[in-house]
Amino acid sequence: MTHDVRRLMEDNHVELRALRLRALAEEPTAFGSTHAREEAFPESEWRSRLRPDGNPHYGGFDGTGALVGLCVGALDPVDPHVADLLAMWVDPPSRGTGLAADLVRSVITWASQQGCRTIRLHVTDGNARAEALYRRLGFTRTGRTAVRGRDAALEIEMGSLVQPSETGNPTVIPPPDQFYTGLVATAYGPLRGA
Repeated sequence: MTHDVRRLMEDNHVELRALRLRALAEEPTAFGSTHAREEAFPESEWRSRLRPDGNPHYGGFDGTGALVGLCVGALDPVDPHVADLLAMWVDPPSRGTGLAADLVRSVITWASQQGCRTIRLHVTDGNARAEALYRRLGFTRTGRTAVRGRDAALEIEMGSLVQPSETGNPTVIPPPDQFYTGLVATAYGPLRGA
């Protein structure tokens, strides 16, 4: 199965909304936000998320041109050398195709281009498939966890150090646990306590 990964633009707002709502409906425990919350967002919110100066939303498109995957990058509001990987999801029929890894690599490349040296993410405890993907890409558990306020789900923090390369393809290096400082809320609502 072929796929293409590219940054979504404002004119992709309808596709983004449809994919995000499908992800929240099909796997509600995987995200900090809820279907009901995001279904109520006006069109302006979806467009705003995709503005050029906003958090980059990378979309994965299948061979027919349909949006079937998403991964978002965000800079830490306190430390400009830290980025967060958010909202990762791939439509079930497109899993196992390499699309998820390509989406994550897109955020890693973006973070490296922003001068980030650390990338963090949060995975719901028990989501073994997602955790295995992140481990294959060089992420490790940081030792930090949080209980999500809306449903008391345990979230595991994972992270990696980013080493820029001359080819433009950064390398991720599993970090020591003591490297991490602070936690961040996401563009899709707080992941940590409410």
